[in-house]
Amino acid sequence: RKLGVSFTESAPIAHSLVFFFEEPGLWINWKRVAELQLDGERVKRALRDVLRGMKQHGIDDAWTNTEMLSADVQDSRIRQLMRASWRSDRAGDVLMALRPGWIWMWGSNSTTHGQPVDNDMHVPLMFWGAGVKPGTYDLDASPLDLARTLGGLLGVEAGGRASHALPCF
Repeated sequence: RKLGVSFTESAPIAHSLVFFFEEPGLWINWKRVAELQLDGERVKRALRDVLRGMKQHGIDDAWTNTEMLSADVQDSRIRQLMRASWRSDRAGDVLMALRPGWIWMWGSNSTTHGQPVDNDMHVPLMFWGAGVKPGTYDLDASPLDLARTLGGLLGVEAGGRASHALPCF
C-alpha cells in the first residue's frame, strides 16, 4: 500500500518485492521493482518502515543499506554495532536488528548469532595449553583479536594491523 502496488497471497513469488531473506536482511527483487517502475530507494524505505512497525514481532530497528553507508553523528548504539559487522557487498538491501531476548526461529531448537545485543556479543572464550597463562579477563575482543592471539601462541603473524593479542600468553 505504501508504494501504491497491490499484492495478493495467491500471486506468484516472482511478483514479490522481497526476493530473499537471510538474517538480518531482506534482498529486494530488483527485476520486479523495475517492472513496476518503482524508485528503489523508496521501496527500501517502505520495507524499512514496515519492519520498524513490527516491534511486537521482535524487530527493534531497521535500516536501508544506503543508510548504513552514510555516516551519522547521531547514530544509535545499535546502528553503530550493526555497521561494525556489516559489509555492503554481502548484506541485504534492508537490514534489521532484533529486540533483546528475541531470536530468529527456524524450528524447535533454533539458535542464532550476530545481533547487536549483549547476549550475542558476550561470548566466553577459553584458551588452555602450553604458553597460556591462567587468568580470567572481561574485555572486548573481535575475531581479528582471536586470530592475533592464536597466531601469537603459534609464533605466526595473524589478524592484521587492526587486531590486538589477548592477554593470555
